[in-house]
Amino acid sequence: MTTLERNILVTIIILSGLALRFYRINQPILEYFPERQTQTAEITRNIYANGWNDFWIPKIRYEKGYPTPLVLELPIYNLITAGLYSSFGQNLILGRLVSIFAYLISSIFFALIILKHSDKKLLFPALLVFVFSPLHVLVSRSYQPDELALMFLLISIYYSSYFFLMISGFIKLPFYLFGLIFTLKKHTKIRLGILKYLIFFMPIIVWSIRASMIMKGEGYSGAYAILNWFDPLFFLDYRFYTSVFNILHINALTTIGLLFFIIGLFYSWREKSMALWKTWLFASILYAAFFNRHVSTHEYYSLPLMPPLATFTGAGMSAVFKSIDLKNETLRKFFVLSILLLLTFALIVPSLTRIHNFDLNSVNPILIERYNNLF
Repeated sequence: MTTLERNILVTIIILSGLALRFYRINQPILEYFPERQTQTAEITRNIYANGWNDFWIPKIRYEKGYPTPLVLELPIYNLITAGLYSSFGQNLILGRLVSIFAYLISSIFFALIILKHSDKKLLFPALLVFVFSPLHVLVSRSYQPDELALMFLLISIYYSSYFFLMISGFIKLPFYLFGLIFTLKKHTKIRLGILKYLIFFMPIIVWSIRASMIMKGEGYSGAYAILNWFDPLFFLDYRFYTSVFNILHINALTTIGLLFFIIGLFYSWREKSMALWKTWLFASILYAAFFNRHVSTHEYYSLPLMPPLATFTGAGMSAVFKSIDLKNETLRKFFVLSILLLLTFALIVPSLTRIHNFDLNSVNPILIERYNNLF
């Protein structure tokens, strides 16, 4: 396959994912974690209305009926969306579009990372999983900053850039952990890498300390408590493990994808070209352990796990394709294409069904009221 043919196929896959994310893009931002989406939208609306004061101290009204601070991550996503409000008018679709744009860039850099570090044969199956994963589809069309954080994380890993890693951490603090992927490379100076890692983490720490001081005594002050993120008792509860497994099995990969992921682990683990993805997988385990409360209860917290999950799933598919030994090349291509279509169908159906079957009557009335107050 020529470079041009490869680029065309990559473009087709990414644009197909784009079309899926635009399906019913104008419906209320209540079909997926509505509490998080409406919270993000209210902070954005207040920045748009009140300017920089509400950027440095983001506020919400629904907690006490009047503006109260809700200072969590640095509201970069909200600022970008508020800027679009200034140009095009206040429209919640613009928040979705920021996430969708971030999806486009994320997909491009995911493909570039595979081409740079891995076997090129993994590109298409891995990209299919990354683009069409139900979890990724739903998060990357939502009014929330997670996809933007993933975009900067992927850029940081491609360039080994602590600056882009810092931006990702500002948007979503737990994502900073994944900077260890390029900090601890064998061919880098480990001590210097760790020093850079800590230096670029300091601005995020300063913001977090300031935010926790502002939030002290407020309704969401518990957001900065350690037990809000990490609870050692979770490791003694089987429900933690079943919850994480179900998120990865049902929401991230689906059953067929999970089977290919397991095959990929066994068949590609010793390959040098998988070194980066093995490191990312170990970082994912640390991430799931350190932030166990949110990873097991908020499925969108599994978003930074998608790149290694997709790549090992792609490796499993590649191994299966290689094992199909038929003398008739046309028949072999038919089997390969059938497997690709089956997996793509299995990935698309859950997110498409969830979007299509969205019923406003199933949403908590309090969240509907919060949504209506955004206008």
